[in-house]
Amino acid sequence: MPRNNGFWKWVVLTVTVGGFVPLVIGGYHHHSEINLAAFGLWTISMAMAFASSFYMGYDTWRLALGYLIGNVTMVVLGLSLGGYTFNLGTSETLSLYTLVTALSAWGAIGTITKRWNNRLLFFGAIASDILSFVPQLMQYLKPHERPTSLLFVGWTCWGLGAVVSFIFVEKFFTKLTMGEKGYVVAFDKPSKHIMQIFEESAFSFENVALIAITIWVMAR
Repeated sequence: MPRNNGFWKWVVLTVTVGGFVPLVIGGYHHHSEINLAAFGLWTISMAMAFASSFYMGYDTWRLALGYLIGNVTMVVLGLSLGGYTFNLGTSETLSLYTLVTALSAWGAIGTITKRWNNRLLFFGAIASDILSFVPQLMQYLKPHERPTSLLFVGWTCWGLGAVVSFIFVEKFFTKLTMGEKGYVVAFDKPSKHIMQIFEESAFSFENVALIAITIWVMAR
């Protein structure tokens, strides 16, 4: 059985990057909408998620790459246009501390043991990403103007990318339901471990859940 369908890999990357189009349009017309601090932190966390998942052979790296490309685009756009904001709120500060802690622990442990534990980067990026959803949820839980259709399209694209990655690229449910022998052959693993399967899809699952909650809150 082929490990992945190339079509779905491209879907994940395309729709995830496409979700940033509304942000690019908004930032181009209203430069102050680009918070360079937030996009800079997201760039670092997505670079960590991408590099660590790619190195460990987790198929979720394509989803992380889509976010990384989008956030780098926003940083470049902000720097080229000027007029951006640079606000480090509580959530951004906590996210920064999380990233620094994960990177420091990864570097220190790797230097001492000569074994580089990429799980520290992977879960550090996930923790930072979870924190990044807090301002969005808090904003939309308060009285607010209805988000534009373009913004809904962007969030829907991100959600779609995460769902496609979770189900069709990472094959989470397929892995769970397969027998051990078939799983070992299909995914070239020495054995089947349930916790390993959950770990491989932790990043996409987190995004599926939090993006769905965010869209629901936005639409209230």
